[in-house]
This record gives sequence, structure tokens and C-alpha cells, in this order.
Amino acid sequence: MCKKGYLLGVLLAILISIPLISRAGEIKFPVYSYEGEELKKVREWEKVWVGKRITTENVDEVKDFLHEAVYKAMKNPEIFGAESLWFEIVPYRPYNLSPGMIAATKKYAPTSKLDENESLIGYGDIAGIPFPHPKTGIEMAWNFDGNTKGDTHHEYGIGSVVDCRSRLEREAGHLRWEVHWMGRYDVPPLPKIPDEKNKRGIHRSFFMRMTAPVDFVDTAMLEIKYKDTHRENDMWVYTAMFRRIR
Repeated sequence: MCKKGYLLGVLLAILISIPLISRAGEIKFPVYSYEGEELKKVREWEKVWVGKRITTENVDEVKDFLHEAVYKAMKNPEIFGAESLWFEIVPYRPYNLSPGMIAATKKYAPTSKLDENESLIGYGDIAGIPFPHPKTGIEMAWNFDGNTKGDTHHEYGIGSVVDCRSRLEREAGHLRWEVHWMGRYDVPPLPKIPDEKNKRGIHRSFFMRMTAPVDFVDTAMLEIKYKDTHRENDMWVYTAMFRRIR
């Protein structure tokens, strides 16, 4: 083969391999619980069950779909100080993910790897869900860490705390702020706040202040998590009733 023909053959081989490499790096995300034929079976099952209230009396009919602890609670509500427990079956629906999470996952997940210490390589410099098809518990844990809930998160939570024995009910409430300095996928800058503005290498900062019950009002907590996974988190807790910071 002449030199020109050899070069032409090499160029052709490269052009053919590019789409193959591209397809090999693509991942399927989001990953849904049910699709295709399985989803059709679920929809058929829902025609009979959606809207039905499940109680202690009929929980055995859906026992195979429940976690053992949930089934035990439904069969023995008195353990929790309740006369009865119930839930209503609703249709299956996929969990909605933000466009930013989907884009970041498709960008970074194809090259996500763990080192010899099972730490995520490039931690803090990448974003999204690193292992959309996890094979181990460690990979699932890193996936959990990769969900920022929106990069900058604020919420006001309120609920009730019930003592199962005394049946006393108390209101509990809190204000919560959370900022992800790294691994960001929704709110610019992406995928992290520039290093010159984050010289301490903070990965996530979290602050919470209690608003109820009365004896916990203004108790607060500040937690800082670092990019260095071998460094312990810093945490300060202000106990309002004692006016002490620990």
C-alpha cells in the first residue's frame, strides 16, 4: 500500500471509531424503576389497587410489596402506641430530576472512578450522580452524597413529635440553610465555587435553628464538611437553654 493510501486508511479508521467511542461513553440517566413491559404490568395492577386503603385487616394482601418493618408496624400498631395504622395506594410516578443534575451526570459519570481507598476521584471538581448504575454499596453512598437538592437549599420545617407511651404530642420546627460549595449542578458557578473564594476547601456548609418546642427555641447548629474526605467535619452547637456553644 502506498503512503497516501496508508494515511487515508488510518484517517478512515479514526473517523469510524469516533461515534463508537461516543456511544460507549454515553449513559442512561435517569434510571426508572419501571419501563416497557414491566411498567405495563404495574399499570394493570394499579387498575385494581390504586385508591384502596390498606389497614391491619387487609395488609396481608400487599405483604410482598412491603418492607418487613412496615408490615410489622401495620400488623401490630399497638407497638407504636396507635390503635390503627393505614396508608392509601397511589399510582407509580417517576421522581423528577432537575435538568442540571441530568446534564452533570451525563457529563461526569462516564469517567467516575474510585481510588484504592474507595474515595471518589475528582471529588468536588465534578457534579451529578457519579454511578447511575451502582454495583456496590460504596457507589450507592457516593450517589447519595452527589444529590445537592438544588446546590443552595433553604427550608422551614414543622411537624409533631409524639411520645408513644404517654401519647403526648409536641410541635417541632426548624429553619435550615444548606450551601454546596462543590459538586454543584443547578446554580452557577458550576461545578464549584472558584478556589480563590473557597480557600478552606469547604464542600458543604449547613446551618439550622430550632423554632419549636419552647425549650429548644433558638438552639442552633453549624456544620462544615470539607473536600478532604479524611478531614473530620467541623460542628458547633449552641444550646439556648444553657447559653453555651459546644
